[in-house]
Amino acid sequence: MVFVNFLIEYIGLILAALLCIMSHEVAHAYVALLNGDPTAKIAGRISFNPARHFDIFGFAFFLIAHVGYAKPVPISTYNFKNIKVGVITVSLSGITLNFLMSFLFVPLFLAFVNFLYPLMAQNPVAEGFGRLIYYFLLYVIVIGINLALFNLLPFYPLDGYHFLEGLINPSHKFMRFLRDYGSFFIFGIIIYSMIINLARLPDYFDPLYWYLEVVGGYIRQFFGMIWAPLFG
Repeated sequence: MVFVNFLIEYIGLILAALLCIMSHEVAHAYVALLNGDPTAKIAGRISFNPARHFDIFGFAFFLIAHVGYAKPVPISTYNFKNIKVGVITVSLSGITLNFLMSFLFVPLFLAFVNFLYPLMAQNPVAEGFGRLIYYFLLYVIVIGINLALFNLLPFYPLDGYHFLEGLINPSHKFMRFLRDYGSFFIFGIIIYSMIINLARLPDYFDPLYWYLEVVGGYIRQFFGMIWAPLFG
């Protein structure tokens, strides 16, 4: 029974992660197209087919550290009608969509928990399916916020770096530093977080915990406070 519960939760987690990550990448591709660049569309990235976005290392990181990534969306800024506007809007598109999805899934989660799940719990078969829906809705909220927060970090190749790239000359010394060493910082902090978790050390040793779980937790509470009055 414990294994069944674990399997149901893990399936919900994977489905939610796929939705959040694919939506993030599709948003980049679509907003790039709106800015005049069809590169991602030609590459087939305006699609919810997981195979088009799958990255083996990004998926492995997600399974181990719960922080992953998809295959980068190909973009040619030279096609943008306005390069500065294009870079800024494309970089913020995935983050914005993830926050918006999390916000809109909160009332779905509350409605399900308050009204539908109690009915499904009366039947053993329906109850198992109900728990799958429960975890899927919950993890879309959690992963969506965490994915947005993680991508806000100003290190190459994350969206936070590309947002700064639209505001600061890429040849600036600060931007060169973020580009040259950003990926090392990202992988370093993920690996450090994995070591903390594997060693079962207290969470406060983990900077990703403070950023994603604490900050993300406050955002989830804020979203919940907005929607809570509708559910008494």
